[in-house]
Amino acid sequence: YAWARTGQKTPVGLDFSQSDLHGVGYAVGPGKEISWVALQIHYQQTSPKPVKDSSGVRLWFRSSPPSVPIKLRILMSTRLVVPPRTFFEECVTCRVRTGGKVLAFRNHAHRLAADIWTDVFSSDGRQQEPIGRLSAQEPQIIRHIRPVRALAAGDTIQLHCQYDARAKEEVTLLGLDERTREMCNQYYVSTASLAYDCNVDRLSRSSAWQRTWELVLASYRASQSGQMAAAPIGQVTAVAVDRLGNTFFMHRGGGSFISKSTAQFNPIVKLDKHGAYASSLAS
Repeated sequence: YAWARTGQKTPVGLDFSQSDLHGVGYAVGPGKEISWVALQIHYQQTSPKPVKDSSGVRLWFRSSPPSVPIKLRILMSTRLVVPPRTFFEECVTCRVRTGGKVLAFRNHAHRLAADIWTDVFSSDGRQQEPIGRLSAQEPQIIRHIRPVRALAAGDTIQLHCQYDARAKEEVTLLGLDERTREMCNQYYVSTASLAYDCNVDRLSRSSAWQRTWELVLASYRASQSGQMAAAPIGQVTAVAVDRLGNTFFMHRGGGSFISKSTAQFNPIVKLDKHGAYASSLAS
């Protein structure tokens, strides 16, 4: 409901009976995407003195499934680097794969953050009203969108996060600690049909290595197909070279930073000192 940081100053009820759509709710239970619910409260308490807290959450339950199932989705940057002595803006661009409606939003970042919002462009390039432009220094709670925003397949959504680092003398990286790190997140409460694809980081390579890389991929896929389904080289998360000149890299295949499924392939690939495929490892 509210992820740390500022929380809310006064009791605020996110009652979906007040939404422009009727019969909305999270479908929970056997056979549903959400099978159980856990409530957590996180504290970053740096004071030497105890702090009394009276936070609480009120939930409404019904035995019948919602007529309009909803989900919580996220737009986020996974490569945020805020340079010092500047006012900086981070952007993440996504394309809507299947349409749906956005009922509510929530922005999240840390101490350097200013405004967060999402620009929307229809499939024919026309700019629409932005979603959720609000300072990250405001209470970071989920807020209704009125009227409900419809996003169609082919629309482009672009997340913007602004940071005032003019007083900083060092680079600020992505991380959970709000004192020293930053984040760039916007959450949507949407109908279950909404889906979108965002930027995918891939291992960059020069044209001189193109042919070598193609041979590596071919060898890798051939070796994988003998033991399990071939995995495409996707987001590369780590690269290392040993003292013999062999290169190792770890990748996510067809997954991403927020994928929930278990990898059905060996994520670590070894190349010899000539750049040829050598083997793949599970760990």
